[in-house]
Amino acid sequence: MSVISNDAAYIQKQEAYQGLNYTGYLVMDSSQPLTKLDVVDKWQPVDDAHFKPYNKAPAYPSYDKLIHLDFEFCFDHNGYPRACFNNITYIEQKVPTLYSAATTGEFNTNPIIYGQVNPLIISHGDIVQIVVNNIDAATHPFHLHGHHFQVLDRPRSGTGNWPGRDVNYARNPPMRDTVAVMANSYAVLRFKADNPGVWLFHCHIEWHVAMGLTATIIEAPDRLRGMTFPPDHLAACDKLGIPYRGNAAGNTDDPANTTGFNTVPPTTYKGPSLSASTKPMATSATDCKPT
Repeated sequence: MSVISNDAAYIQKQEAYQGLNYTGYLVMDSSQPLTKLDVVDKWQPVDDAHFKPYNKAPAYPSYDKLIHLDFEFCFDHNGYPRACFNNITYIEQKVPTLYSAATTGEFNTNPIIYGQVNPLIISHGDIVQIVVNNIDAATHPFHLHGHHFQVLDRPRSGTGNWPGRDVNYARNPPMRDTVAVMANSYAVLRFKADNPGVWLFHCHIEWHVAMGLTATIIEAPDRLRGMTFPPDHLAACDKLGIPYRGNAAGNTDDPANTTGFNTVPPTTYKGPSLSASTKPMATSATDCKPT
């Protein structure tokens, strides 16, 4: 959902211009001769999902872990427009997820301790396949922290949801950390879990992040136990009143105790999440449900 102001005071008069096709030089060293000037008379768009990596790295032949994410817009309990993965909107918790993973011992493999951050547990060394079904009527860019993934499939708009089987994928797929998933279509991504940590997977439209379109990958939690943090990080948490031990609510005696979790999004906002009486501009009015 976008909120747009049409205040005439902020509308600039369009200036006259001489065409839109300009060609010039980017000069890094003026002592060197200029290269041949190639004028592009007509732009020919290409689909970067069909690019091949320079090193010709082959596609991972199979996967160990499948993450299936259906994206659509929705409303929360207070009538605010939200965005959801698998009918769940991301809600920031009291304890940052990485701190929970480091301080809850063997409980850190249980997704329940992390609260409503769309937690996804993966093991070290796994080949992970992420399938994103974009149920919305617009294209959305999705970004993964901590990894570059192979784009095995990214069909055109209107293709529908992933059919549930892996066929005809590129042999040498492009590597990306962001992929545009077409409207009413899907994307199939693969990466190797070789970077232990807590990594976000989210829409790269910032106000959709604010609306909750984020999932949290907890990678190799067994390697995160007992992780230490720089003293200035902890000092910053103390200054801001952010706990850094225990589960999502700061419960340390019993990390499986969900008392105190944030389960309803806040109602004070600065930005896109404004109260609305009409549906967000999307194909679904599904209610977002807490875990």
